[in-house]
Amino acid sequence: MKKETQKPDKGSIFSTVNGWTFFPPLIFTVVLSAVVMTNPEGFGKILQAAFAFTTDSFAWMFSWYFMALSAVVLFLAFGPLGNKRFGNEKPEYSTASWLGMMFTGAAGLGVLTWTTVEWFYSYQTPMWGVETGTPQALAQAAMLPLFHWGPVFYMGYALIAVVFAYQFYCKKSSDSLPSTACTTLIGSKRSNGGFGKIIDIIFVVSMLSSVVTCVGVNIPTLVAIIANMTGSNPPFIVSVVLILLWSVIMAVLLFAGLKKGLGLLSNIRVYLGFGILVFVLLFGPTFFMLNSFTDGLGMVMNNTLHLISNTDPYAKSLMPQGWTVFYFAWYITMSIQNGAFYGRISRGRTVRELIFGLIGSTVIGTYMFFVVFQGFSIHTFLNEGLDLGAVMTAGGQGAAIAAIWKFLPFAVVMMPVLFVFANICMQTLLNANAYSMAMATTKVLKAGQEPPIWIRIFWSICIGVISIALLMIGGIRPFQTITVICGIPALLIIALMTLSFFKDIRTNGWVNAPDHLDEEAAATEESQPI
Repeated sequence: MKKETQKPDKGSIFSTVNGWTFFPPLIFTVVLSAVVMTNPEGFGKILQAAFAFTTDSFAWMFSWYFMALSAVVLFLAFGPLGNKRFGNEKPEYSTASWLGMMFTGAAGLGVLTWTTVEWFYSYQTPMWGVETGTPQALAQAAMLPLFHWGPVFYMGYALIAVVFAYQFYCKKSSDSLPSTACTTLIGSKRSNGGFGKIIDIIFVVSMLSSVVTCVGVNIPTLVAIIANMTGSNPPFIVSVVLILLWSVIMAVLLFAGLKKGLGLLSNIRVYLGFGILVFVLLFGPTFFMLNSFTDGLGMVMNNTLHLISNTDPYAKSLMPQGWTVFYFAWYITMSIQNGAFYGRISRGRTVRELIFGLIGSTVIGTYMFFVVFQGFSIHTFLNEGLDLGAVMTAGGQGAAIAAIWKFLPFAVVMMPVLFVFANICMQTLLNANAYSMAMATTKVLKAGQEPPIWIRIFWSICIGVISIALLMIGGIRPFQTITVICGIPALLIIALMTLSFFKDIRTNGWVNAPDHLDEEAAATEESQPI
């Protein structure tokens, strides 16, 4: 019988707040927003320099991390731990529902944004000495985004999902903070002391940066849809109103006790997203889209190892630094909270099931968008005489997306549908990530308890404030920079969690604690769509 959701005990408004994980990110939000809003142009130059230095100096480190990560995940899947099970209980969800929860995480606005326009960045600055504007550059452009959204990157989620599933269902710990997962390696004294607090602070700040990036890079897409519907480019204030409106709507739904309404929005997002895919596939250049995806996927398969280790030091295109390193860091900063979610829903599964289920379902869900929207965008660029470079130079990424989507089949009908889809995506994205932020900044709750509503709304507002501040600088580079900088310490935390996991297994073996120690882990967090 499912336990009823409990509310935290009443008391002071800060009685359930974990001060160590709540106030440092709050200070980060206030300071960053104040500095940026005071001098957006000056701070933009600082971020640009920081991005160039970090991506050029540490590209090798991210590459080696993902090569090591791939080796570790393959060992977990095919090695002696592959058949080990998380807990003594039967799986909480049917296999179809379990895969569906991971599969639908791909049906978000972020993947719609990047499948439309990311390929063009690569086309403008091809790697390995390939000349711009050639068929070879276009083939490379169709390949690189598929790599960035492919199995190698989702392996990061799989590794952390295994670590947390082991914590939740073998060790019977409901704590999803990374310091707890490091206890075996650093000792309980350090994990509960200053070192552990530093780990958790870095985690929460990194999570905040990844969420802000999700919001910031998707806003131009919404602006593009509005531009297509109205025939004119909206002023900056429209972006500000949209961001604040999402927080207001979430607050109204939560305080009105309409949590099921948020769940309904999530379901609508999934059905509407895949409905859009089917519609464009059937009424768009179907065979070109299928051929383009197939060719790009073949190139990814043929070049995967080189793409992981690629820094392009001789042709110096800076494409790996500007994009691959950014994606490395973005997935790293998102790995812990997403891995915790995937681990939470995997009770009763084996290590091998979790790894292949997670990677397979998320990659398939993501690649469905690439088949349709990347293929459609490239076809539009080649056949409609669209000078996408001039459009992007004049109006940025949002203008480029608007220009491409004008050619969608039945565009007059599609624009309002895409607008509704985009807003639902952002609403559910903000709610899910604000929930994760609230869980990470609330004291450990009993099974069935949820963090206070005010904390969830508070973090949604903080996410919005930082996003607005960075949007004032202009472009997507500020969001990429914050993510890359936070990715380095987050990488070190994941390394500690992994080493602690293997030390625990080597010392104690794979032991499923008795069920009576904790029959149910904490309430399942909501999915984290990109």
